[in-house]
Amino acid sequence: MIKIEQIDLNKQSVSTLNKMYEILIHAYAETEREVWGNNYARINFDDYKDIINRGEIFGAFIEGKIVGSVHVYKKDNEAYSFGLLSADFDLKGKGIGKSLVNYIEKYALVNGAKFMDLEILRPIEIEVPFKVFLKNWYTKMGYKFVHSGTFTELKPNEAAKADKLIQPCAFDCYRKVLK
Repeated sequence: MIKIEQIDLNKQSVSTLNKMYEILIHAYAETEREVWGNNYARINFDDYKDIINRGEIFGAFIEGKIVGSVHVYKKDNEAYSFGLLSADFDLKGKGIGKSLVNYIEKYALVNGAKFMDLEILRPIEIEVPFKVFLKNWYTKMGYKFVHSGTFTELKPNEAAKADKLIQPCAFDCYRKVLK
């Protein structure tokens, strides 16, 4: 059974935090290769710990072992958003990602959100099978495509990061009405 809980730096062991970070880095290195190139590290450990300290990271556990995590945050008065979704590749198909998304949707709803938003960064000039999988997976869970935009259009404060893209990319933005 998958148990989801808000991660607290003071209550988790160093090995659990390290494993959670390792799962995240591995997941993004594997799934973002066509976007950022080889050996991509999605976030550094100190920045990840800062997000944990804000109470925005939820972890998935099976039999007490960390198997995935997600970052969820309040976007505005009506919407929450999430990212950094990751699950242990060795446990693919066990429902870890879906359990994390379902949990944070309920969390957002209880905290007053009407909507949950997400973004998928994808190359413009080539089709990446994993990005197609994500689009279909989120659509099945009720997310509707809203619009696309370039990295610099949607994240002007992170323009320097956009310079590290290995090819032109766009963010596809999705929204789900929470009930």
